[in-house]
Amino acid sequence: MRSLPMAAVGAVILGLSREAAGRYDESLPHWEQAIRFADANEKAFCQIERALERALVGKHRQATGEAAEIVGAGDPQARTLLHAARVYSRALEAVQQDPSLDETERSRTISEYGQRGLECLERSTQRAAREPT
Repeated sequence: MRSLPMAAVGAVILGLSREAAGRYDESLPHWEQAIRFADANEKAFCQIERALERALVGKHRQATGEAAEIVGAGDPQARTLLHAARVYSRALEAVQQDPSLDETERSRTISEYGQRGLECLERSTQRAAREPT
């Protein structure tokens, strides 16, 4: 978070602390605030963290939709791609608990999220090789 404005730092800290405590629903408003204050370099990271929280509360469609939008826009940083892979991983857990899916749809969704997560990991590795250390 090298370029995160001070106005967003508190929101990020609160979002991360709520996540660490397993209070995912409570972290969402803090990520919303961080997104509002983040500059262009950090906005995608804050958005991907919000998507992760959505996956953790079982909103896998919303989470993966947001992750796909973020990784599909421009050339995201390696850490954003890595966290997008986390979104897909946590979304897999939510799919297992989703009573609205029949077995065929559940299987298709698991395959899709797994593939997208692996693609994010691969892109993250490629991007990290190009980023300055």
